[in-house]
Amino acid sequence: MAHLKPASFLCLLTLVTVGCGPVAVYHKDRTSFATLEQDLLACEVQALRDAPVANEIRQDPPVFHPGRRICRKDGSCYHTGGFWREGRIYTVDTNEGLRGRLAQSCMIRNDYTQIEAQRCPPGTVRPPKDALGRLVTPASDTCAISVKNGPRVLRPAP
Repeated sequence: MAHLKPASFLCLLTLVTVGCGPVAVYHKDRTSFATLEQDLLACEVQALRDAPVANEIRQDPPVFHPGRRICRKDGSCYHTGGFWREGRIYTVDTNEGLRGRLAQSCMIRNDYTQIEAQRCPPGTVRPPKDALGRLVTPASDTCAISVKNGPRVLRPAP
């Protein structure tokens, strides 16, 4: 990574820790944060009804680790035996993508637009829910931040 410019390295570091680049934010003119939160919750609940969690247990294929050749100082050599290592077992919710698309479709039906906004810089103070009134209108000087236990909202950039 020595060949990366400082700005590229910072973006890469940010991407690894919190993500870099724009994020999706729902917006509707003259709407309060409380209404956004209620509408989003209703859409997510409906999406969960229409596409319930459908977990499947999956397993990666096993991996063979071949033996090694070990030689002693006197020139004699021997081979160790190889072995198989089981593949990783994991769970996949096969309806997760569909559920997200259903919730997004529901929000669009409720006249919300999904816009891409730049993330607020690290260290930006998250606003408490009770301090949020009307949603901020998208502009070149706004950024997106997640509200604790709530959706992402636009804030004036610091």
